[in-house]
Amino acid sequence: MQHQRSATRSPARLLHLLAVIASITNDARDVDDAFPRALEEICRFAGWPVGQACLVSGNGRTSHHSWHIDEVPPFASLRAAMEEAAVGEGLVRRVLATGAPVVIEDLGVETMACGEQVAAAGLRSAIAVPVRVGINVAAVLGFYSTARIGPDPDLLELLQTVGVQIVRMIERAHSLEVIQAEHARQRLLFEASSDAVFIADGTARITDANPAACRLLGCTVDDLIGLSPADFAAPEWVDVIKNSVEAKIRGEQVSNRFEYVVVDFSGHRIPVEVTSTALRDGDEVVGFHALIRDLGEHRRAERALRESDERFRGAFEASPIGMALASPEGRWLRVNEALCELIGYSAGELLTMSFQETTHPDDLAADMALGKRLLAGEFNSYQLEKRFVHKDGTHVWVNLSVSLVRDDDGVPAYSVAQLLEIDGRKRREIEAAELRSRHPAAGSLSPREREVLGLLALGKTSAEVGVDLGVAEETVQTHVRRSMAKLDARSRTQAVASAIRLGWLGDDHPVAM
Repeated sequence: MQHQRSATRSPARLLHLLAVIASITNDARDVDDAFPRALEEICRFAGWPVGQACLVSGNGRTSHHSWHIDEVPPFASLRAAMEEAAVGEGLVRRVLATGAPVVIEDLGVETMACGEQVAAAGLRSAIAVPVRVGINVAAVLGFYSTARIGPDPDLLELLQTVGVQIVRMIERAHSLEVIQAEHARQRLLFEASSDAVFIADGTARITDANPAACRLLGCTVDDLIGLSPADFAAPEWVDVIKNSVEAKIRGEQVSNRFEYVVVDFSGHRIPVEVTSTALRDGDEVVGFHALIRDLGEHRRAERALRESDERFRGAFEASPIGMALASPEGRWLRVNEALCELIGYSAGELLTMSFQETTHPDDLAADMALGKRLLAGEFNSYQLEKRFVHKDGTHVWVNLSVSLVRDDDGVPAYSVAQLLEIDGRKRREIEAAELRSRHPAAGSLSPREREVLGLLALGKTSAEVGVDLGVAEETVQTHVRRSMAKLDARSRTQAVASAIRLGWLGDDHPVAM
């Protein structure tokens, strides 16, 4: 690989790099797939033979180390040495210590891991930047060069812009993990229910059933697939079941509850209570959900209830999002580990506190007002974006979902709170709003000006953009100059970077990668 000095970077190549990184982070399966590809592109662009990236957990520990090292002498021999170096050494350690970019202009006077191998390979300088999600460093990117890397604001700005794209990819991966965990939790609750649960299609033919349903009828799930509820109803109840299903299909009922008798696969009669609900898509019934409770075996029901509670406790503690139970007055009754990690307190500390003490003062009034309406019965649950105060004094944005549980007399017993961290998204929204306030003219960018910036972000020249849009090259350059003025940018590269930060060339922009 032929290495170049940073002075040879052109605006077109800068724009092309931004477009390639955006494409990588949008298409990558996960961070392990994205990091090596992104490092290779950055190193090829800058002429750097060695690149390093790693994720950083909430406790400051690093993981998912990725490398790009040119497979040519003298760099190829560095791989084993650098990959085996102690975690926390070198560039990554320095960035985590300060939270700021680090430039080492002369590696020869530095003491660091693999120092002899680095010197033997001819590496002279290094640079590393933090990648932030909100206020936390989520990853570190580091690079080594055979030439001197001096103070270069444009270079740091470029790496920070690349970091924005990588942050989006990290957050998408995290969101997918949360969704998958939530789906797994719902399935766990379905399977752990002490009541029999049946899922049927629009013709009332069973498509799924939980273990409690199999225990109730003494069969397997495969035995139940394709049957209708009337197939295991006692003879005197068959017509009642069929009429109930037909009434729901005709739209005369949505849900009903009644007691009847089922016959299990051994021929035993079992008195049950059923709650049956039709699932509709507009005017069409697309499925049925039925919950059947055994009324004849109280001991078995109590045992199943205990098992369900144990499974719920396991799901509660293992949930990847913060969860808590709180008294009507707001005191924490139970908290999971995810909530403790989110706001920095131990479970023992939180159980001596209330949610009022851990809520940002500016958000407390809105939360309290919704809580009063919840207790008054105006609604059963609410959602709110708010800030919690971390133990270290910082604040964390969350999407808070609260639902109320009442006792048998209808008196509020406790509330269930779920806290999904949205700190990175909220802080980017605030940053974008501040950027727009500093450059109010930016809001007047025309659709064509945004379209031109988007095509430039793909690495195209002004002439190529003109061909794509069917306009003269001079017209394209006029749109570029106007965009630069409105965004207070000194170059096309800065204009594109500002547009990305404002979200105009992000995932939902029509010309984005």
